[in-house]
Order: sequence, then C-alpha cells, then structure tokens
Amino acid sequence: MAYWLRGSCYGQTGRYAAAISDLSHAIQLNPEFRPAYRALGAALLRNGNYHAAIETFSRAVEMNARDVSAINGLAWTLYVSGKAGEGLPWARRAVELAPDSMEVRDTLAHILTQLGLANEAFGEFEKTAELGGSDRIKDLQRTLTQRNFYDGDLNGKFDRVTKASLRACVDAGCRLLPD
Repeated sequence: MAYWLRGSCYGQTGRYAAAISDLSHAIQLNPEFRPAYRALGAALLRNGNYHAAIETFSRAVEMNARDVSAINGLAWTLYVSGKAGEGLPWARRAVELAPDSMEVRDTLAHILTQLGLANEAFGEFEKTAELGGSDRIKDLQRTLTQRNFYDGDLNGKFDRVTKASLRACVDAGCRLLPD
C-alpha cells in the first residue's frame, strides 16, 4: 500500500519515472490491487509510454470490466497513440457506464473528431459543455481561440458564437486540446 500511495503522489506531481517504479513495485507485491494499475497506466501515459499504458489499462479492465476510469484511460491512450478506431468502442463503453461524466464524454468527442464523425463529435462536445458548465465552456473557448476558431470573450457562455466556432473546429478535425 505504501508504494501505491507514494507512486500515486509522484504521478500527481509529475514525477512519472518515480511513479512508474513505485507503482510497478506495488503491483509486484499485490497483483490484484486494481487502483495501482489505473495509477500506473496514467503515469505511463503521461510519460509517453503508450504501449505499456495500453497493456496496463487493459489489465485493469480485465480485472474489472466496469471500471470506468480504466476503460476511459484505455480509450484515451489509444486515441493519443494514434489508434482512435481501437479506442472508439472503449470510449462508447465508458459513456454507457457513466453517461454523466464530462471526462468520458470528452474522450469520446475527441475520438469521434479524429475519426471524422463530426456530427456525433459536436454532440458530445455539447454534452461536455452542459455537464461542465461555465468552466468547461471557458476551456473550450480558450482552446478554440488558440486554434483561431474563436475571437469572442472568454465568458463561459455556450452562445451562438461559441457553438459556431466549436462546430467549425470539429468540422475541420481540429484537435481541441489546450496548448
């Protein structure tokens, strides 16, 4: 348990190599401790080791097929590693299990955008705006500004201009991740 706690803290503070070491040790000591797999998968992802992150999240999903965090982590890792098509069924599964989660809806929206499914992606981004409120909308507005799709105020309102900017970005297949 101590390795998991310390490894999790390392991961949250950006010390990914230390996190990976401690979390791997935690799993060696207790291979059935599921939270360590999720934390290790996240550290591996953030460290850019996509293949190992995919394996780790897959193992967590094998251990608990309803673990939304692990399923979403797997979907997101597949997306960022250029395997959006493989991530799509996992993202859909995460939304099925947690339809009110902004995070899982966001993962699905990004994957759909990368796959060119603009109408469905736009609908998912709309849902993230509804679920996340003004803070989420400001994040979208900020990113749309960075991508040169929005030049309005960062007001947190999902108004006509924000929707049109989001629609144009999604239609263009732009990546809505902040710089």
